[in-house]
Amino acid sequence: MTLQQTRLVSLFEKKLLTFITENKLFTPNDKLLIGISGGIDSVTMSEALYRLGYNIGLAHVNYRLRANESDQDEAFVRHYAASRHLPLWVRTFDTATIANTTKQGIQQTARQLRYEWFAALQQQHGFTRLLTAHHAGDALETSLYQLAKGGGIKALRGIPLQQGILVRPFLAFDRAEIEAYAQALNLQWREDSSNTNTGYARNFIRHRIVPLVQKINPSVASHFVYTHQRLSDAITWLEKALADAEQLCVRENNGIFYLSIQALETLPSPRFFLGEYLKKFHFNYLTATIIAQSFHCQSGKRFFSATHCLTVNRDQLIITPLADITDDTAVRIDHFGTYLLDNHTSITIRLIPPAEVHTGSRYRVRINPEVLQFPLQVRTWQPGDAMQPFGMKGRKKISDLLTDMKVAQPEKATARVLCNANGQILWLIGYRLAEPCRTANNASSMAEIEILFSQS
Repeated sequence: MTLQQTRLVSLFEKKLLTFITENKLFTPNDKLLIGISGGIDSVTMSEALYRLGYNIGLAHVNYRLRANESDQDEAFVRHYAASRHLPLWVRTFDTATIANTTKQGIQQTARQLRYEWFAALQQQHGFTRLLTAHHAGDALETSLYQLAKGGGIKALRGIPLQQGILVRPFLAFDRAEIEAYAQALNLQWREDSSNTNTGYARNFIRHRIVPLVQKINPSVASHFVYTHQRLSDAITWLEKALADAEQLCVRENNGIFYLSIQALETLPSPRFFLGEYLKKFHFNYLTATIIAQSFHCQSGKRFFSATHCLTVNRDQLIITPLADITDDTAVRIDHFGTYLLDNHTSITIRLIPPAEVHTGSRYRVRINPEVLQFPLQVRTWQPGDAMQPFGMKGRKKISDLLTDMKVAQPEKATARVLCNANGQILWLIGYRLAEPCRTANNASSMAEIEILFSQS
C-alpha cells in the first residue's frame, strides 16, 4: 500500500472502532456473526473486523434467484472465509418456490428466511451479536422510501443502528468511504446484477431519486450519517417521553388496558401518544387521530383493529382483546338485576315508573316490560337471525341491518342481541330496538335496560 492508502485504512478503522465504542455496539469479548453476501459492503465489514481482531464468524445464504451467479457468490464467499481461516456457515433456499407457496413477495421471503436462519445459528453457536453491513446510503434510501409511503418519525430514521442483538456498525460510513477502504486493501467482491433492476422500489430510489437529491447536495449520503445519528438520538428521547406518558395515562388489569382521558389531555399531543401507543394493538395513526377527537363523544363508542376493541367509556378508553368480546357463550338472565357479559361489560335490567324515565341512548333503552319473558339471553348474533326493527312493519335480517348501517366488519362480527324466552330478538344492542318493545303512552311502568362498561 502507498502511504496515502495506509493512512486511509488507519483512519477508516479508527472511525469504525470509535463508532462501535461510543454506541456500545459490542466489545472484544463478544462473538460476532456477520451476514455476508459477497458484495462490497459485507466483504469490507468482514475484513475490517477481521483486521481489528474481533471474534467473527460468517453466514451466507444462497437464494437460488440468479442461476449461476448465486452459486458463484457462494464459491467466492467460501474462498474468502478459507483464506482468512474464518468459520463459515452456508444455507441454500429455493426462495422462489417458497415465496410462491407462502404467497409472499420474493424480497420479503428472502429476508424472513435469512433472519430465521441467522437466529438459529446464533442460538446454536453462542453468537452474542448479529451484524449486517447496511451503510448510511442504505439508511438514506430507506428514509426516502418510508417518506414516500407515509411512515412515522421512527420510519424517517431509516435503518436502526441496533435492534436487540442485531447491530449495523457500517452506518458510520457512506458508500464512497467503503469503496475507498476496499480499494486501498485491494479487496475483491461480487456485484449483484439484480441491484441495477429499478423494478425494485429501493433500486429505483438508489438509481433515480438519490442522484436528483445529490444535485442539491452532492454530499447528501455522507451528511446523512450525522442526520441519522441525530434522528436516532431524538427517537431515544422520544421513547423515554412515551414511556413516561404511558406510566401517567395507562393502567392494566387482567389483560384489559385503561387509559385516563383526563391524563391524556395533559399531554402536549394526545394524538401523537395514541398514534404510537396503539400500534401494539394494531390501530393505525388515522384511527388514533379519530379516537383523540372522540374523548367526549357519547359513551360506548367503539373502534376496532384486527385484534382489539377500544371503547370510549365516560372518562377513559378501554382496550380489550377481540377474543374477549367475541366469545359465543350466551349469558342467561333469569330476572331483573345486573349480569356480567364479559370481563369489562355488564347489563342492568330494572323496572321504573314513567317519572324516572331517562333520555335513551345507544346503550340505554326503555321498553314495554310485557315483552320481557324470562329467562332472557344475550348472545352474539348468528346468520339467519331476524327482528322487526322499531318503526317498521316487516322483519329484517340482522346481517342486513348491520350492513345498511355501514357497520365495520370487526364491529359487525361482535354485535350482540338480547332475546326473550321465546327466542324473539328484542334489541340489537347498541343499534336497533325491536318494534314489539314500544311502550304505551299511558304505561304504569317501563323496563330500562342499560349496558355498562367497567371502570376497573
